[in-house]
Amino acid sequence: MSPEKRQSNAAFSSDHKPEETGPKTLCAVCKLDWNIVCKKIGKDPPKVGLTRGVARCKDCGITAHSLPCVHLRTIHSLTESVGLMCFETAHTK
Repeated sequence: MSPEKRQSNAAFSSDHKPEETGPKTLCAVCKLDWNIVCKKIGKDPPKVGLTRGVARCKDCGITAHSLPCVHLRTIHSLTESVGLMCFETAHTK
């Protein structure tokens, strides 16, 4: 098990649990990646997949995908994030 997966498992065991949110809530992890792409290309890229399946953490309030993302972003290909959902990525260092 990767160190990142261990960190996210520890977060889940200490009350970091996903709860439903409104339909227009953005995933903080994907939005961060979207912002980087926006600055890189100089215009707004499509917002596909930023809101579908997003949950809010009951403990800390972070909003992130609690299901695997439909639209993969650069952050999902990083070694530290491979195999993690955005909710898990948001709860790792």
